[in-house]
Amino acid sequence: MPGENPYKPVKGRRYDGDFWDHSRWDHYLSLWSREGYNAIFWYGPNELMTGDQVLVRFKEFPEAREIPADLSEKIIGQIKWLFRRAKELGMKNFLYGDFVHYTRTFEAAHGLDKPMAKSPEVYWVYRDQMNYNCGVRNETTRKYTEALIHEICTTYEDLDGFNAPMGECMPGDRSTFYKEAVVPGLKRSGRNLVFMVIGWQMPLNDFQQNVAPKDVYENTWLGWHAYNAEQVTDAKPYPNLVGWATTVGLPTVATFYPSNLMWFPFNSPQFGHEMAFEMKRVPNFRGYMHWEYSGRQLSPLFRKALAYYSKTDEPYSDEPWVKVLAEQFGDRDAARHFVNAYNISGRIVSEKSALVWDPVGFPRGELHLPYALMTGDVFQWSWFVSPVRTEPLLPIWHYAVWAAKYPKIFRDQNGSDWRTPHDSPLDFHQAVLWRTEGGSSYDTIPSVHMAKIKNMGERCLAEAEQGLALVKKNREEAEQAVKFMKGYQLLSAYYEKKVAAATIGLIYSHSRVDADKQQAELLADEALASYESVVKFIHEELDPVMKGMYGMPMQEMRGAYLGEALGDMQGLLESEKKERAQFADLFFEGKNRYSNNFIG
Repeated sequence: MPGENPYKPVKGRRYDGDFWDHSRWDHYLSLWSREGYNAIFWYGPNELMTGDQVLVRFKEFPEAREIPADLSEKIIGQIKWLFRRAKELGMKNFLYGDFVHYTRTFEAAHGLDKPMAKSPEVYWVYRDQMNYNCGVRNETTRKYTEALIHEICTTYEDLDGFNAPMGECMPGDRSTFYKEAVVPGLKRSGRNLVFMVIGWQMPLNDFQQNVAPKDVYENTWLGWHAYNAEQVTDAKPYPNLVGWATTVGLPTVATFYPSNLMWFPFNSPQFGHEMAFEMKRVPNFRGYMHWEYSGRQLSPLFRKALAYYSKTDEPYSDEPWVKVLAEQFGDRDAARHFVNAYNISGRIVSEKSALVWDPVGFPRGELHLPYALMTGDVFQWSWFVSPVRTEPLLPIWHYAVWAAKYPKIFRDQNGSDWRTPHDSPLDFHQAVLWRTEGGSSYDTIPSVHMAKIKNMGERCLAEAEQGLALVKKNREEAEQAVKFMKGYQLLSAYYEKKVAAATIGLIYSHSRVDADKQQAELLADEALASYESVVKFIHEELDPVMKGMYGMPMQEMRGAYLGEALGDMQGLLESEKKERAQFADLFFEGKNRYSNNFIG
């Protein structure tokens, strides 16, 4: 179920360009249908998401109209065509939304554009501080929402349902808004459409009491955001998804939201197989919405494999994917090497993210690794690691504390090698040192994990280079694949150096051993030099590739870190240099430990 933004809005609420292009839409809708996807989640500017008039005529609230009637009819006609064409290709249509939004004209007509005091009826952060036309919950906006849901349901005969949280900007008890405003609109339509209520910022008890019961609405499903939070680290779903699906007992659809993978191929068919296998083990699981960040050209094997293995219990084999690439490159041996390269490289960013865990996915996970995400005391989530590992990962800060306190026991050790003497009372012991799972599992320490990632970078490049030597056609495409694998190799080396510098820096902050300080400084220098190589390679080799694919080089990438612009790759390099300049303050003196000013 791929997500797709159907509009390219420009200033003045015009809907131009790709939105109106039937041939473009037919190409992609047909592609997704052929690949095995059976639903489209439509996401973009509309009355539910942004408050803009797009989907309806506002029959019951004419004061909410903000575009001319002829333009409204044209837009509605285009959306009906999109829904109809998707249905013709065997795909259902689900509308993605959010609450509680309304048009600017409705806001002005009902005095909702005035400054308001904080209250249980006003979500003031969104309404006043951020100046969004949303966040006031009263009887007028309740009726507006009911009418909006009803009109959407009755306007679009090829709409199959909704997928929405009750809203980030929803004041009060979010769960009660569903039965107060949304369900009446659904029931009035008489259509009994599916409504996947996303359990976003809603306590489980509230969901069970006010959303899940059949007497509230008989066709409620559980929506979940997201599979591994707003990233991908593992094929296995995170425990909360499994827990909610099991406890609530409703048909469940999760969002797969890999926002840490945008600029490099996430193209492992084996990963797609593993993810589909794991999804089928979740009680009540009905499907997923794949929000594709890495682009249709960068990750086609993963996208195809995820859909293919979702519909079959067939064991994984490289053969179907070797066949695809053999057709592309004209040689089976070349294809096998490239499948190997994709299967290896598809784990690099996810493995890094499993240790340097950032559930909201910012900054984009491939291109920058701030020290702030490794200290455990700048961001409240940065103490965490992936929760689903068979061999648990040790958080960097936690490892550093104990490696500094008892270096002879814990430094560079997880206890699994009984042959290693520690020059301590535990010489040649066979105990589990870190005891995350009692005595059952040996934990993975950060240095071992990062060495594995660096090795992946080297291996994926070697496989791709061997494949390139054998290709018989489409050599330029093969060369581009090799360049991405080279980028992965450089990034994985940078990741290892950056994590090593943070780890030893944290060890020194506890040990105060001069040798640790010197080693940390050296590693910080090496991390900066490594990142300079990454930026140079991206600029010289990958920017032209990305521009050829999408018309936009990586150098024009824009990111945000808690609202602070990071800029393009050169800007990220400047942030890296600033971090290096402040390394001593951060790790040795502690001046910046509890601020994020050093991020840049």
